[in-house]
Amino acid sequence: MARLSIVCIGLVLLATVWSSSLNIEGSSKRVLVLLDNLAIRESHSYYFKQLR
Repeated sequence: MARLSIVCIGLVLLATVWSSSLNIEGSSKRVLVLLDNLAIRESHSYYFKQLR
C-alpha cells in the first residue's frame, strides 16, 4: 500500500513539473492550420482571428 502511495505522489509531482515547464501563453509558438473547405474558414473566422 505504501508503494502505491509513493508511485501516485511521484506521478503527481512529475505531472506538476512537466506542466509548469510548458509555455502556457503560447507566445513563442506558431500554429499551422490547413483548410480543405472554405466553409470551415467562414464558420470559424473568429477562432482563426484569435490565432494571429
